[in-house]
Amino acid sequence: MSALRKIRMTETAAPQRPARLAEVISIAPPVEEKKMSAAKRIALFLASPFVGLAYIAAMPFVATAMLLWFAAKALAARTPASVKKAGLIVAAPFLGLGFIVSLPLVGITALGYYALKAGEKA
Repeated sequence: MSALRKIRMTETAAPQRPARLAEVISIAPPVEEKKMSAAKRIALFLASPFVGLAYIAAMPFVATAMLLWFAAKALAARTPASVKKAGLIVAAPFLGLGFIVSLPLVGITALGYYALKAGEKA
């Protein structure tokens, strides 16, 4: 294929791309704006300082949790496998107890959910 033919092919192909893009844009449905009521705007305006205060109050706890998480990850990278296994052996009974306590509650919740779904269909 000659260089001239490649140039002609790119010249003929280039104008088709904007036309296809214009078709796609014209087909897309318009985005509808959701209108907020005045009462909702006022409520959000009045609640915003308290939301900011909650973020400020939670920041030390979030930072402490992040520091502990990164420290635990760094410590886990340096500990030998035998210490990790010993830790898992110590934690296993507590994990089992947690599952024994929580799984019946999860099962009852799931049964209730499916019972309500079946009641809606009937």
